Amino acid sequence: GYRALGFFFFRKEDAEAIVEKIREENPRLARDSKVLRVTMDNVYEVFTTPRDQTGLQGIHFRFMPDMRQIGHALQLYQEAGVPTRQFVGVPVFQAEGLTVTTQDTQYVPLFLCKEDLDIAVQSAYKQRNAAQIKLYRDKANKYEEEYNQVQVQANSATGREKTSLEARASKAKAKMDSAKVKAESVERAPLPKVEVGSFEEVMMRMTASSGNELAAWGQVMFVAPALLQQAVGKEEAVAAGKK
Repeated sequence: GYRALGFFFFRKEDAEAIVEKIREENPRLARDSKVLRVTMDNVYEVFTTPRDQTGLQGIHFRFMPDMRQIGHALQLYQEAGVPTRQFVGVPVFQAEGLTVTTQDTQYVPLFLCKEDLDIAVQSAYKQRNAAQIKLYRDKANKYEEEYNQVQVQANSATGREKTSLEARASKAKAKMDSAKVKAESVERAPLPKVEVGSFEEVMMRMTASSGNELAAWGQVMFVAPALLQQAVGKEEAVAAGKK
């Protein structure tokens, strides 16, 4: 007889593709194959609830990674100097220092899609740096205006007055240049370090934890694949429609 299998995919297209392959190779088996939409909470319950309580006895479950994300994970390994050509499991990505705050709770997001992490990091650091960049740009503009005004006065002055005005202009220019350098430094600041682990390891550690460690895992939030990409796509579509 056939062994009952349950595959968890992270892309609907991948799930549909394997069902189609089963349909081509074994039409009889394909009659019992179907794609179901589940939440991360459902997945957690499957692995933490005794099988006799869920009616899933005898079903073997397996996570099926998105091969594009495997590629991203291997690239991160390569950049970190880790000599490997394979990644075991489903990659999850985390950016150092990146958190999400909702009401009074702060969560650490784990991304199942690196493209989503990239969007989140760019957005978070763009917002964080915007105020600092504006501060330095405003200072630079202020000192540039002062420099130009004093320089005009110095050009028509003579003697000690000219020398004094040129000294003021020189100080204003130095402050202007310093503010511009600081603004550019913030703009060029490197993005946070991205780390990669396996979803299976996270699930195993979550299910095996208790007490304070379990409470800490309660502050972890999984971000569904392509969630932020879809949100950005909708925003761009709305913006394009307004033009």
